[in-house]
Order: sequence, then C-alpha cells, then structure tokens
Amino acid sequence: MEMLDKVGMTQHAQNHPHTLSGGQQQRVALARALAPEPKLLLLDEPFSGLDTNMRGKICEETLGLLKLSGVATVMVTHDPEEAMFMADRIKILGKTGRILQTGRPHDIYYHPNHEFVAKLFGLMNRFEGVVKGGCVEIPIGKIRANGLGEGRQVEVLVRPEGVTLDSYGKIGPVIDILSIHLLGHDNIVRVRLPDESGAKEGEKELYVRVHHAFEPELSNRITVGVDPAYAFIFPTDALGGIAKA
Repeated sequence: MEMLDKVGMTQHAQNHPHTLSGGQQQRVALARALAPEPKLLLLDEPFSGLDTNMRGKICEETLGLLKLSGVATVMVTHDPEEAMFMADRIKILGKTGRILQTGRPHDIYYHPNHEFVAKLFGLMNRFEGVVKGGCVEIPIGKIRANGLGEGRQVEVLVRPEGVTLDSYGKIGPVIDILSIHLLGHDNIVRVRLPDESGAKEGEKELYVRVHHAFEPELSNRITVGVDPAYAFIFPTDALGGIAKA
C-alpha cells in the first residue's frame, strides 16, 4: 500500500487489472517491482505500449520514483530520446550486440564516436569530402577534422539543427525552400541546395530544424551555413573505414 501511494494508485487498490488504463497498469507494475526493495531493477522497454502523451508523463513519474528509491536501474529501450531523458549513462549496442559507445547523454549526442550512434537520433544530412589543411569543406561550410590526416576520405553527418538559415542572405550559398512541416515546438524545413556547376542532377536536398516560427517570404534570398557543434566526421577510406554496427 505504501508503494501504491507513491505511484498515486491507492484509490484503485481493489480494482481488477483489466479495469485499469495502460498508464495505471504501468504504475502498478512499477510499485510491485519496487515493493520488495530490490538492489537492482531491470526494465525492458517499459513505456513502449503507451501513447505519446501518457509515455512522457509516466517516464517523468518513473524517473522521480527511481531517484527517490535510490535503486540502481538498467533499462532497455529502442527510443533514443527516452534513453536521453531517463539515463545517467547510456550504452549504445549495434546490430551485432557489440557496445559501440558508453557515456553520459551529453557525450553520446554531441560526441558520437561511430556513425551508427550519430544516426540514432533521427534525420541526418550526409556529405562526402576529403581532409585538406586540417578541415573538410562541404557545400554549406568548412569543418575542422580533428585527428584525421591530410587526404583522408570522410563522411560528414550534420544534424538538421546544425544547418543554419539566414533570411538576409549574407553568408553561404542560396537555397530554395521546398517544404515546411510544423512539429509544434519547432519546424522541419526541407531545402534544395543547387549544384555549383548548374547541373540539375547535382542538386542536394537538406533537412533543417528551426526552433521558432519560420514563414519565409517567397521573395527572400535565404542562404545556408553549418554549425560545427552538430557536424560529425567519420573516415571512409581504407585507412579507417567506418565500422559496421
């Protein structure tokens, strides 16, 4: 009863399981798991059966209760955002079951050491390039290639939030806006980057995440750039081919 009280389910103590909602069943399952005061709690995709709104609420409640109880917890999830929200430390497993990276959520997101890890968090803009003068130049800007030797062939992955738009057209190549999709808290903007040679087949489409209202006028000259904090470089040549996950 003490645990039911902690998960806000005391008033449902006499109810049958089939009369409870998915969120209520999840709360009861957590109370039942914590009641014996375990040293270690294992959670296997505990929120996968909940709708989006309920999932966020139950995640927050579960995290608060786990921190309050102080029990060490190992949770398996296929949802990277869920892992970032819940974890103090994350282990990323590749398709073969090998651990590709371990670290704090901040390290995993901003310093991925494997292209599989970088691509876990949604859309990526991909470019190919060669290291010259310690940098890799891609159509939307130049990025430092720390630790990679001259002439290395590389893959550059840029998160949508790493592509910057300038409505005044002061810097970078001019792009065409193809579509804008409002996601509530931000927008996903699909843009076309023309080929410098003018060849139609060389044009490239990019995804941009804009964290504010974005309604460009058709007459605007909009240019594009890159924020290096959201760009990741991985070697693809024989000296250091990208490891398979």
